[in-house]
Amino acid sequence: MAQDRVILYSYRIQNQTIREFLAEMLGTFILVLVCDCSIAVQVLSKPHKIDVLAIGFATGMALMLCFYGCSRLSGGHVNPVVTLSLVALGHLPFWKIFHYFLAQYIGGFLATAVAYMNHYSAITVFDGGVRSAFFNATSTAGILTSHPGHHLTLTGAIIDQILCCGLLMLGILCIVDHRNLNTPKPLIPIALFVLLAGLITAFGLNCGPALNPARDIPARLFAWMIGYGSEVWSPHSHLYWLIGGLIAPHIGGILGTWLYHLGLGLHLDDEQV
Repeated sequence: MAQDRVILYSYRIQNQTIREFLAEMLGTFILVLVCDCSIAVQVLSKPHKIDVLAIGFATGMALMLCFYGCSRLSGGHVNPVVTLSLVALGHLPFWKIFHYFLAQYIGGFLATAVAYMNHYSAITVFDGGVRSAFFNATSTAGILTSHPGHHLTLTGAIIDQILCCGLLMLGILCIVDHRNLNTPKPLIPIALFVLLAGLITAFGLNCGPALNPARDIPARLFAWMIGYGSEVWSPHSHLYWLIGGLIAPHIGGILGTWLYHLGLGLHLDDEQV
């Protein structure tokens, strides 16, 4: 038994960068996979009805699992918005952004592929084998990536993503900053679960459960590769994927981070509990 432990320990990765990369990739994979699968249940079930509360609950549960598993290794970001926001605040070295982003986007891409394969038969029955991205009765690309609702302008999508990602980062920092209520570490993942579930439920109408570019750009690329075509890039004159799916969430995250820092964090004493 002792020899087996020695053999297993020999596989332990010593390089901290690789550890962080693997943790972020696996964590993002779990988060995006559960989110996609929860959306698939809503879209492909009959009668067709989207329950954002159910999607929020499932995705929040996945985040809770990711944080329990990954926080000691990488911080459990599992979202480029979180990583860039912490870099902007100086809580994470700038050079780490590269392997964190790469891990998160790879994890999101792999999760999209697995979710699609897992529901391939159901998708084919639903759309008759004719893939349509968005805005048709049999469109299914929304299972894999975000898109704006029929009613939403590009400006509305930008505001929506800035607002919800800003609240995401504000909420995260309120929870993890020990100078506030000093949330016990084992309870932090549960609080994050409630936060994400609440935000998806509150903001799910306009762009679905967005909040994470790792579920947008990689998934859109995968959908384009497997036959959904250029339609996956087309919403709002091919601008939504870039502005609503990538730029606006990062802007919102940074604004929310600095709003917390300037409005709350600077005014807390280190001794406060």
